[in-house]
Amino acid sequence: MSYYDQDRQKRQRTTREGDYVDTSKPTAFFKPSGGRQWTLSVAVPGSVLSTCRRDDQRTNVVSHIARALAVFGIDEVVIFDDSPMDSRPTNVDPSGYTGDVDPCGYLDHLLQYMEMPPFMRRTLLPLHPNLKAAGLMASLDIPSHPHHTDWLPYCEGVTTSGAPASGSGTLVDVGRKNPVTISHDVPPKTRITLELDENDPSRGEPVDPAIPRTEGGYYWGYTVRRCKSLAAIFEECSYDGGYDMSIGTSERGLSIPEAFPEKKKKDPSNFNHLLVVFGGPRGLEYAAENDPALQEIGIARGRTKELFDHWPLSRLNAEHYTGTLCNIIMSNTTSGNQIHAIVVGAGLGGCACALALQHHGHSVVVYERLRTFRRLGDSLGLGENALKLLERWGGRDLYHRLTSIGNQAPDMQIRRWHDGKILAVQPLMDMAGYIGHRGDYHNAFLDAVRDAGIEIRMGAEVVDYEDEEGSRPAVVLADGTRVSADIIVGADGIKSRARELVLGFADAPKSSGYSCYRAYFPGANLKEDPLCREFVDHDCVNIWIGEDTHLVQNTLRNGDEFNWIVTRKLSHEADMEIRESWFQEGDLEDVARVTATVDPRIRAAVAKTPSCLDWKICYRDPLPTWVSPRSHHIALLGDSCHPHLPTSAQGASQATESAAVLATRTYEKLRFARTRASQSNGEDLRDRWHNALKDVDDGVEIDPESLKIRNRWLYAFDAEADTLERWEEVSSLVGRELETGKITPLC
Repeated sequence: MSYYDQDRQKRQRTTREGDYVDTSKPTAFFKPSGGRQWTLSVAVPGSVLSTCRRDDQRTNVVSHIARALAVFGIDEVVIFDDSPMDSRPTNVDPSGYTGDVDPCGYLDHLLQYMEMPPFMRRTLLPLHPNLKAAGLMASLDIPSHPHHTDWLPYCEGVTTSGAPASGSGTLVDVGRKNPVTISHDVPPKTRITLELDENDPSRGEPVDPAIPRTEGGYYWGYTVRRCKSLAAIFEECSYDGGYDMSIGTSERGLSIPEAFPEKKKKDPSNFNHLLVVFGGPRGLEYAAENDPALQEIGIARGRTKELFDHWPLSRLNAEHYTGTLCNIIMSNTTSGNQIHAIVVGAGLGGCACALALQHHGHSVVVYERLRTFRRLGDSLGLGENALKLLERWGGRDLYHRLTSIGNQAPDMQIRRWHDGKILAVQPLMDMAGYIGHRGDYHNAFLDAVRDAGIEIRMGAEVVDYEDEEGSRPAVVLADGTRVSADIIVGADGIKSRARELVLGFADAPKSSGYSCYRAYFPGANLKEDPLCREFVDHDCVNIWIGEDTHLVQNTLRNGDEFNWIVTRKLSHEADMEIRESWFQEGDLEDVARVTATVDPRIRAAVAKTPSCLDWKICYRDPLPTWVSPRSHHIALLGDSCHPHLPTSAQGASQATESAAVLATRTYEKLRFARTRASQSNGEDLRDRWHNALKDVDDGVEIDPESLKIRNRWLYAFDAEADTLERWEEVSSLVGRELETGKITPLC
């Protein structure tokens, strides 16, 4: 017995009447009751591939879509472009790989490949880079893809160059041992649909591809149509009279009872052509916004629903007519191991986390309490340890954008407080990597997240977390909405609400005994002053160190922007008065007092400062855990679990590293020692700078090495590679701890 016959035997099932039914092929037991005139169409945007970074991920997405189309008997799939007009490719090489440059073309290519019966693909579809992972795609198992031993009154075939024995007509390869002869003369390598002669299966006649459906009642695969916009789906419809029922899906849509009220419901037998349109990661509203034809008639975001007869929630996705089709298309578009994640906080750490999760094939949504972001803060450094990861997740363009934001000076100078004498020179990359404006870096991170198709829900404040053993964790929003996920990441900063849940108690900030005066303003104010001009005519970083104080100056964009930060030790009284805040206005008179003895050149620049902020530097004791105690599926990241002092110059970089390693209990044990060492670096540097000149006369030479920043060891590190190397060892340890219920605290 052949393997195929054995397999067929294994798959026998018994009907209610007691008869055996072979379920190994739908065609083997499906008995059509008559022709079907009505059709089902689905429209899918090219952006469904925007969350994929690798070819195997894109191939899996298309495979799942094609399988869903077949399972639910979809007759037409429309691929439409929902991207902005000015971002669309103009010169795509049709012979090259298009998955990353022309997603609509890639979808078109692979969906046609999937619909085509396997035996004719080699003849009609040449080898192509888009098909290099085609072996990962599932079989459709539809009537037009029968096994060579199955018989149906219809079949698909491809004409050959051979001549029939009779000398007239055309031979057609139909995937069986012998070809079928038709009386028509048709050029070779032409795909045709045949109706076979019931008395002589070796003969047949070409028919319209719709005939197996309209007369035989069989599902005969889907056609693929490509459109340049959302409006074109309707404008270019090939059915007479167009679609007489349309359903648009949206996360902002109505519940099923509201979207399909009794008075508006249409029985499926009463429509001719039903269309269900799915949006991409940014929704159908995004597609409408990028459609010039819809813009002309005033259909944009809030009015997108006016295009459709029904507008249900995308979570339910038109189940009224097509079961769970949309869930399959939009939820199962990657491997079965996909994690559905929520990231709370769209700061630098939250954005990095979202990019990392999406890069590795997971689904992620970011919730941010603010409704909009402003260009806040001042200098922030990104080291190569973070940049290599961000390039891996966001591409070379993101890397170039980030490095162009930062200071381009090759070196920094560490100077004596009162006269500016250079005590040490060190490559700027050894300090913090590229030092730029925090707001500019944040905008680049946000753009990268949005370009990756990751949704950021602004104005969505998380007010509570649910963490129960054996249940999926969830967040509760200010409006009462509850959202669950496989994993939740609290990347909501130093004042994190998630931290209290993880710890089980409120974690009050502790004063470091220091505060920073910080200012950032246009360098044009200083360029006319000969005393400080040397610090604003090019990119540069200088640091003045004194007793219990230091001043960092950072000039960007060839002097267009100027930043200074003065860190000073607080008296006990001042320590009690100043609160932890990023927006507390600084006292310029006190700034003048603190800098009264500094190098006159930088003092002149400080004196021209229009305003400043006073940041009290607080810290948290190292946390005993970063992961929730019950489900182990809520994790802290970045400043919410390992905040850094400014002198560490590694806060954002370490948050990015943590994003690369995120794996709940295993994650915290992989990351704790390194982040703690990075934190300690900042404390050590501050103390070395503030004590270097105590009781030292001007004539005494200071060892330059004692003043340098000791961060170089951090930059060669690859967080993802380290995780892979140590994963088995650490995850085994964590597994044993979870089994025994004895989880070792981090500190």
